[in-house]
Amino acid sequence: MESIQRSARVLVLRSITGEYWAPLGTWVVREATRNAMKGPKTACATLQAGVDTASRLLGFSHWRPHSRLIPELMTQKTLFDF
Repeated sequence: MESIQRSARVLVLRSITGEYWAPLGTWVVREATRNAMKGPKTACATLQAGVDTASRLLGFSHWRPHSRLIPELMTQKTLFDF
């Protein structure tokens, strides 16, 4: 992205199931993120499309009201707004 002078956002969600019984620390999240970034990506045109896609892939959307970042990103102004 830097070589073409563009920026992007990445929405990362971690679904914790009953199989995850022992919290192992931040290295687990770091390694899971590293592996996820090596895998296939899904490009979305808007943040709302990304949220909808994430909810569909997870199979539920009740994570959305607990997010503090999504509402901030949806109301954040960019240079194009001025």
